[in-house]
Amino acid sequence: MFRSTFIYLGSSVINRAIPFLLLPILTRYMSPEEYGTLALFQVCLVFVTPLVDLNISQNIARKYFRLNKEELARYVGNILLVLLSSFSIVFILTATVVLATDNILNLPDRWLMIIPIMAAMTMV
Repeated sequence: MFRSTFIYLGSSVINRAIPFLLLPILTRYMSPEEYGTLALFQVCLVFVTPLVDLNISQNIARKYFRLNKEELARYVGNILLVLLSSFSIVFILTATVVLATDNILNLPDRWLMIIPIMAAMTMV
């Protein structure tokens, strides 16, 4: 049990430390404008991810020990269908906003179109 705890703790610390350790590198090689664009992209990603994810990964974790393998496989398949449908809706809405408006966020259009894809990938 202690080994699992230390592995989880160590991976969590490393996961949180990577952005902090990359900060001096990013500020050295990026201009303030580029760094602001990256920060704006990350903020947009944080807002879109819950719309695509719908917190369905928590449902899989909750059902993992309650269902047998066949039921769990069917359940995960249904979860992936929900993810695909929510991704499709958000992607279509994003494409509509990108095509219908003048770039109000001052982000490149292709970056805006990648946001729903990255949000779906975080769930997978």
